[in-house]
Amino acid sequence: MRTCVASIGLVLGLIVTSIPLVAERGLHAGGPRGLESRSSPTFTLAVVRRDGVLVPFATFTGEKFQRSWPEATRRADVPATLDAVPSDWWPDEQPQTQWHFQPLEGRARSLDVESPIWVPVQCQQQTALLTDYRAATPPPPPEVQPYPKEGLAWTGDATVEPVEILTSDTPTWRRLARELAAAMTEQEQKAIERQEGFRWRHPTAKEVRQRTSPTLEAVYAAPGARTSGNRIYYVEATKRYKRQPGDRDADCDVLSFIHGWVHADKSDRVAAARIGAEVTACDYNSVAIMHPLGVLHLNAKRLWVVQWSTWGHEQYEILDPASRKLEPLFATTAGVCSQ
Repeated sequence: MRTCVASIGLVLGLIVTSIPLVAERGLHAGGPRGLESRSSPTFTLAVVRRDGVLVPFATFTGEKFQRSWPEATRRADVPATLDAVPSDWWPDEQPQTQWHFQPLEGRARSLDVESPIWVPVQCQQQTALLTDYRAATPPPPPEVQPYPKEGLAWTGDATVEPVEILTSDTPTWRRLARELAAAMTEQEQKAIERQEGFRWRHPTAKEVRQRTSPTLEAVYAAPGARTSGNRIYYVEATKRYKRQPGDRDADCDVLSFIHGWVHADKSDRVAAARIGAEVTACDYNSVAIMHPLGVLHLNAKRLWVVQWSTWGHEQYEILDPASRKLEPLFATTAGVCSQ
């Protein structure tokens, strides 16, 4: 299943022309850099699950992001009523019973909070808020992990828009597949060479891999800075190879997972790409999958709010894809399983 994956550690890089250099980046909590201004708004962000449950995870104070709502724990302590929720969990020490909600697709709407509740997240329990939201698609059982998310909710003066989720029948998807193919194969080879340094041998010859085209699996898009007409994409792609007969796990393909950020020019052609690659198995057991939640407008920046999910780990992150370093402005754990 593509949406379940293992250790968090994304390989990303930077180049200012067309093909990237690669550098490793881990996911970690942090404060904002360069987001303060005299007119900065204050707001709280929350993820909305398909079952209508809302989980607050970040408050912007006008100067920094912080988490007031408790993280998931082994056993959640759920207040009996909204009035019983500790005041310091709320951004203004007052219960927030009405939220704005931007779904992944469609127009924004409002949500009303009904009661506190807890939900399982990985191997933990998360105290959350049940809302009146009813998804068009029936929700899966609560034990499904990572649990499907429907979009981003907020209270306060935030401005949020959806990330565009492209499909394989769009011209942009097909063009990105062509324009990024060579760079993806180059990054794949570097990832394989790193693994071969540990005496591992790829089951498929290099010449065959060079002729194997990457398959895009996900493409997300959003405008760049407010003053720019350019677009920024996040892409995930794979190349699959059969193992040799008799090999351990012979029925599970070797997978090259290629991913990263693509900056387009005013003609919507690839101008710069920061991509990396990792070698994993057919179950994506050592890579992190990105799920976009929304785009946050803040002080002339368009920040992506995303979920990274792995086998046994979920994390929410706020980042600026236009930044040279691509370090998270804020990151917080959504739920984990002990290793």
